[in-house]
Amino acid sequence: MAVLTEVKFDEEKLRQIQRLLRAVPQELPGVMSRAINRTATSVKTEIARRISAKVKITQAAVKRSLLIRKATRRRWVATISVGHKRIPLIHFGARQTKKGVSYRIEKQGPRKSIKSAFIQTMPVSGHIGAFKRTGPKRLPIVQLLGPSPASVFERAGEIARQVIASSRQTLEKNVDSQIAFVLSRRKAG
Repeated sequence: MAVLTEVKFDEEKLRQIQRLLRAVPQELPGVMSRAINRTATSVKTEIARRISAKVKITQAAVKRSLLIRKATRRRWVATISVGHKRIPLIHFGARQTKKGVSYRIEKQGPRKSIKSAFIQTMPVSGHIGAFKRTGPKRLPIVQLLGPSPASVFERAGEIARQVIASSRQTLEKNVDSQIAFVLSRRKAG
């Protein structure tokens, strides 16, 4: 899995947060870890949305290949990794034709086809996929695969820049929200 990028928090902003929470300094690790984790979840959704806007695949299929390592109270870092495992071609709008299977990887791109390929439901597992025979006999067959989310992400450099820009704003918003929550709970209690 490829680790995407990191968003760093400004040192001055951290000092402001410490001043705001000076009455309850023990809350700072919880505030930061919750804000970072909420931001990571938002970023995961945004990455899935942007990749699925680029290629003809559902956001759910992309989200399955994204992994978040959450921040803790002691480690204020969350990482989002994109899987290098290629996604089955059936998820790219594969359709059976008379000559084989047609599919579309990019939303704006043309449909392509693979001769002699077929769409089949596997009898034991129930998995539906696009397959092709490897030789002149009926078996063995191989499943046809499309690109991995990591390769789509790496090829479309603008996705990373857009995600980083919005994640900084999201992190600041989430930190402010967590501070407001801790302070309101302290006033109520």
